[in-house]
Amino acid sequence: SELDRRHDRTRKMVDEVMKEIHPLSQEVLDWVKDEVMKPYRYIFYNYQKGKKIQKGFCSYCNQMVDIQGAKHKGTAICPHCHSEVTLIANGKYRDKVARMQDQSHFVYIQPTKDGWCARYFDVISVMDGRGGKDSSQYYHKEIGRYFYSTQKSCYTGFYEWKNFFQTGEMRFCKVDERFSMPCKIYPKSLNTVRQKDSRLRYIPLEDIAAHIKEDACLLIDACWRTPLQVEYMAKMGLYRMLEESVSRYGHKIPEGKTPAEMFGLSGQPLKAILSINPSWGQVETYRKIIRYQKNADVDVFCRLYQKSGYHMRLPELARYLSLQKIENYLEKQEKLRPEVPEDRRADMILGDWLDYLRDCQKLGYDMKEDRILRPKDLGTAHEETVVLAKEKEQEITREGIQKRAKEAQKYAWEQDELLIRPIATLKELVAEGTKLKHCVAGYASSYAEGRCKLFCIRKKSAPDTPYYTLELGRNDKLIQCRGYRNDVENGYKMQEDVRKFVDRWMSKVVNKKKKERIKVNAA
Repeated sequence: SELDRRHDRTRKMVDEVMKEIHPLSQEVLDWVKDEVMKPYRYIFYNYQKGKKIQKGFCSYCNQMVDIQGAKHKGTAICPHCHSEVTLIANGKYRDKVARMQDQSHFVYIQPTKDGWCARYFDVISVMDGRGGKDSSQYYHKEIGRYFYSTQKSCYTGFYEWKNFFQTGEMRFCKVDERFSMPCKIYPKSLNTVRQKDSRLRYIPLEDIAAHIKEDACLLIDACWRTPLQVEYMAKMGLYRMLEESVSRYGHKIPEGKTPAEMFGLSGQPLKAILSINPSWGQVETYRKIIRYQKNADVDVFCRLYQKSGYHMRLPELARYLSLQKIENYLEKQEKLRPEVPEDRRADMILGDWLDYLRDCQKLGYDMKEDRILRPKDLGTAHEETVVLAKEKEQEITREGIQKRAKEAQKYAWEQDELLIRPIATLKELVAEGTKLKHCVAGYASSYAEGRCKLFCIRKKSAPDTPYYTLELGRNDKLIQCRGYRNDVENGYKMQEDVRKFVDRWMSKVVNKKKKERIKVNAA
């Protein structure tokens, strides 16, 4: 049929491209076992109660060894091959013999006539506690092949192992775009890329591949975009920052030509922070701290950074105190809060401390006094300043509302059975929201600061009973007018008598005042 002929043409086209692909060498397979699957090495042992030394079998070197102080799922060093291993006791699972299955990924760059092909693999290890060479098996499956042409300077084809047109035949099929997968990169194959592309001739790709675990195609893309910066970061050993930058969603590599331009630091601070192979987050936080403390201790910074989950708190605290004083105070306050879980204790204290200092600023305290900056009991001091700051804030809001109410008194008006006037006090504003069951009280600060005007509409027969609340925004634009429960029973619409009243008020009072204001400004 025509469909079969079309499928045959597609197969031949793909098979023609795949002729250049060759099997992996034994050297690559050995590297997979030694490096890619390095985290998955085990010593299986038969637990015998009361014995200090247990007999075990190492899945990596295939040797029987003696293990002292064995603990199931603990770590140890194999006495024979000196590998770091995980200890697994037979009999801890349903089966008497323990069985471990692990999966990882790697990429191999293979040269082609016109460029190279990035080949992505899944690798699976299956190991059990029987002992012997047959107890450890490795399987690899190729899942993606992406061809790049150096002559055309672009990728010429993406192929993945898939179900061929849903026919049930599994083979390599052409796809529109490739997927990104962080994984170990076979370092020796990267020399192929450097030889074929002169833009990469100075970049130590093998060293980069040995230190980071990232998508190979994204790494090469980053080298093309910013070769100078990648070369500098690799030669300086800044592999954490480089790995973050290569990631699809990572920090963009700065385009500066000097270290000072790249990192926003220079001199001793730059030398100090780069000496710890930092992350981009550490560099950015340290750079902000340096604004307040030119000689900030990097070791103390690292300890505080590790303790804190919200790193941007550190520069704000560094405005007032040295990092060493921050660390010392934090340790003292941690001892006063044993009830807080240890992994959350430091963050909670730093958060309370910053809130306390902000309240102290609002209250006008002297922010240079040590007794203010570091109270003996932060918890108690924080509770006191919260109350005082709230009272002061309410006083400011109260005064602001009274001032705005006097200014808006010129908008007061009445007609027929209704009247409108500005809300006069904070107490009246809260009562308005409580009685009408809407959220006007939340607009208190906006009203006090002049960002809006708030009015109450009342019936002349009951001038003290809340009926409707109205808001004017910038340029006296009508924002909203709400009755009881936001007029939910009337489809969230104003009562007809109120709507007509508001329309007349806007026309005869508000817009008239607006025109007068415009004339004055023009004059």
